[in-house]
Amino acid sequence: MEALLGNMLQKYLGQMLLDFNAKKNSKFKFSLASGQRCVLKDLKLDPEFLSKLIPGIPFEVESGVIDQIVVHAKLHSIKTEPTLVEIGTVRIGIREASPSSHSSPPAQPGSN
Repeated sequence: MEALLGNMLQKYLGQMLLDFNAKKNSKFKFSLASGQRCVLKDLKLDPEFLSKLIPGIPFEVESGVIDQIVVHAKLHSIKTEPTLVEIGTVRIGIREASPSSHSSPPAQPGSN
């Protein structure tokens, strides 16, 4: 069951987190037998993924961190019942976009 939960988290979280591998990540150690919950802490978000969530934003995403994610799973029904996922504080570092990071229409001749 731990492997199944690990695969689910890898599928859904792996694309948005940097260096997240449910099978190899030391932050991803848990036992469903003890409380049936998994706690992941200090997860680094992929800035490129965050930028793609809201195209055309007037700033660049530099960094992102989730302080913790808690996954509550029921061992006997992990495939048939919903799994509750709590996401803690999300911090995102931004900066003003450089001119090359977003496109602007070319200037029209004689429009000054």
